Amino acid sequence: MSGLPKFFRRVMRGVRPHPPLGAESGPCWKLPHVERDLPAFVRALPRLLPEGGVFYMEGPAGQTPPEVREFLEAHDVPDEVKLVRAILWPRPDIFHVPIDEKIMSELADLLSHYETPAGTLQLQAYRDKQALLWAVSAFYDQPVIISKKVAEDNVRAFCSALGCSYVEG
Repeated sequence: MSGLPKFFRRVMRGVRPHPPLGAESGPCWKLPHVERDLPAFVRALPRLLPEGGVFYMEGPAGQTPPEVREFLEAHDVPDEVKLVRAILWPRPDIFHVPIDEKIMSELADLLSHYETPAGTLQLQAYRDKQALLWAVSAFYDQPVIISKKVAEDNVRAFCSALGCSYVEG
């Protein structure tokens, strides 16, 4: 039993709040203060990535409300990008959904019946096999990060819909 604490110390030494995949590899926009409103966030995504984007949502296993899970599973697409998972164990609920105005609006309507959790969701968006948005521990105290590969006009429209501002990262 004495080897177990040593093992966990060694494992935990390598665990840190990881930067989102790609966040340190290039210029980005940071949204330091995004209100804790998942439905509004989801509804605004088509303004950020209007064509061909995919929304990635990761949350604690078994905590996705059944009607939301059914909707997400019905619209789930194959994951084109291997994104860094934030929740390692137990295996989290993970969904990849096309960023489409109709789908995002319907998802936002479903999510509006539930309280937005703080810090337990990992939200990302990607297009053309490139991660473009990261919200690690979403709605807690981490900024939302958007790659500068996304046009500033899109970032501005996204922030306008959310009532927040952005800065260069």
